[in-house]
Amino acid sequence: MNFRPVARDKDLVVKKLNDEVVVYDLKTNNALYLNETSALIWHLCDGNRSVADIRSELKDEFGLMVSEDFILFAIYQLRRDKLLSDSNEIDRYLKKFSGRWAIEKIGRVRLMALPSITSVTAPTAIAASCLAVPSRKGALKTAHV
Repeated sequence: MNFRPVARDKDLVVKKLNDEVVVYDLKTNNALYLNETSALIWHLCDGNRSVADIRSELKDEFGLMVSEDFILFAIYQLRRDKLLSDSNEIDRYLKKFSGRWAIEKIGRVRLMALPSITSVTAPTAIAASCLAVPSRKGALKTAHV
């Protein structure tokens, strides 16, 4: 397994919030929330590091002892959410991945430590101009701005 994943850097707005990273995809209008583990792995996908190199870097720099399957699960999610550049080599290898397979393969890792990416579709401009604000009586009412 010698492929070297490359993080996509075009048409993205990236913002670090505490230990998480929010990535806004300008092409799809999706906001992706990467937990600390996913963000670290995504950052290490520079095209120069193999999966083994990423694993070693996580261990040496951050004290994270994880398996290559753990890294592959993160790469699978990053590729699924189009945060990695196109690569037929990665796609061929990742065909076997699924959430269930990864959890069984990774084993008894705490669920909180698993790489996680949450996708939220951003509203259109017209929908974003409509906010729900509390009224004096505690009920929500719609305010147009």
